[in-house]
Amino acid sequence: MFLKNYQIKVVGELKRFFQTARETRDAIETAKKALGKDAHYLDWVQIAFNKLHKPYNDQSINGCGNYYPRICIKVPTGGGKTLLAVEAIREYKNLFDQRRTGLVVWIVPSETIYTQTVNKLKDKGNYLRQLLDQCSGGK
Repeated sequence: MFLKNYQIKVVGELKRFFQTARETRDAIETAKKALGKDAHYLDWVQIAFNKLHKPYNDQSINGCGNYYPRICIKVPTGGGKTLLAVEAIREYKNLFDQRRTGLVVWIVPSETIYTQTVNKLKDKGNYLRQLLDQCSGGK
């Protein structure tokens, strides 16, 4: 499956974000070890967005008080959102998380799109399912 030019651009921006986010997170985690409790305010997500000169007006903190990245990709109808979502997961797993396990929340706007997406991802012969299997070790 070949990506269209705008999809290549989106995936490239995702790669850039995940690489910068990982490097920033790792640097902040190292700083936190040195500073101890005084470093709880260091938001590596905000710092990563600042490095990329991207706006970010969010507070991405989970229930444990840890920061996490949250992004939204807006693509018109027929623009390949499912393919871009799979590519986003692949880049996340490869560049940021660097492991083959974990949880991904996949949100869709309608029951119809949900059903279509689930059917594609259940089909082991579907190229989208195969791409996800590659980055997750088949899990």
